[in-house]
Amino acid sequence: MSGRRFFCVLAASALSLISAAQASAETLRVATPYPAVNFHTQNLQAFATAVSSATNGGLKLEVYPNGTLLKPAAIFDGVKDGKAEAGEVMLSTLAQRDPLFGVDSIPFVVSGYNDARLLWDASRSHIEALMRANGLRLLYAVPWPPQNLYSETPIARLSDLKGHRLRTYNAAQKRIAELYGAQAVQVEAADLTAAIAGGRIDTMVTSPSTGLETKAGQRMTYYYKVNAWIPKNAVFVNEARFAKLPPATQQTVLKLAKDYEARGWDSSRQTYERDEAELAKTGVRVLNPDVTLQGDMRRLGERLTREWLHTAGTEEVDILLNFENKRSKAN
Repeated sequence: MSGRRFFCVLAASALSLISAAQASAETLRVATPYPAVNFHTQNLQAFATAVSSATNGGLKLEVYPNGTLLKPAAIFDGVKDGKAEAGEVMLSTLAQRDPLFGVDSIPFVVSGYNDARLLWDASRSHIEALMRANGLRLLYAVPWPPQNLYSETPIARLSDLKGHRLRTYNAAQKRIAELYGAQAVQVEAADLTAAIAGGRIDTMVTSPSTGLETKAGQRMTYYYKVNAWIPKNAVFVNEARFAKLPPATQQTVLKLAKDYEARGWDSSRQTYERDEAELAKTGVRVLNPDVTLQGDMRRLGERLTREWLHTAGTEEVDILLNFENKRSKAN
């Protein structure tokens, strides 16, 4: 065989192998409600890149940000039903399905990231079981920075919320609106920038990251560091679809999920410090709550915790007891 002919045969064989590999490659579409610039989405995209690299292109995760594949409220059921193979949601937005999903958004239970980590350690296996019961596999969970209070006008105490248009995204916020006479306005993450610009809301409890991304400071110039709760986003995949992947690929994905959960927690901490400083540069008054507002917040937290425990079962109570036990040992 001539050298030229040998080269042609070799090239054809290589192309055939590449085509076969491409044909056997798996693609999972991942729906997320957050913009591409958000640190959660960036962590998810980095996870997707790592999965593709580790599997030599055998598995690709295509990330669809900003609700472009599924609307935010439809992601959980959409992944269950196979309209997307994987997705990302804030766990507390699912609390009406099961109180367990809202355990990380009970106001003033955690005081910072260390507490949030202990609470996740106490609740993770329960969340995983709840996901499995819905036909889903939890991959990882990453916290938002602490949720703080934004307002167009000064808030000296919680009774000042009366008449305000309060953005809500979970049951706890709806209850706060009800208790203090605010108007609850349901706004999903993908619609928040427009809701702020259009004056649909004048008060919200969210992270400094979201405040910057949505240009909240153009209207809401008061920001109180109330550290209300530290909610988490969960990334998950349709269990039946995941089970069809080769076992080695499954193990690769799960190992990388651990790595990118840790990466996401670090990123959240760094984002909090950076974005709060950036908020102040935009003209937002970054304020510590005074004694009166702190007292109102403490009483609110006690009340909502009692109410949550009243609706929760023994499993949820055990999680909180486990968390308190872990926290007392850590201290």
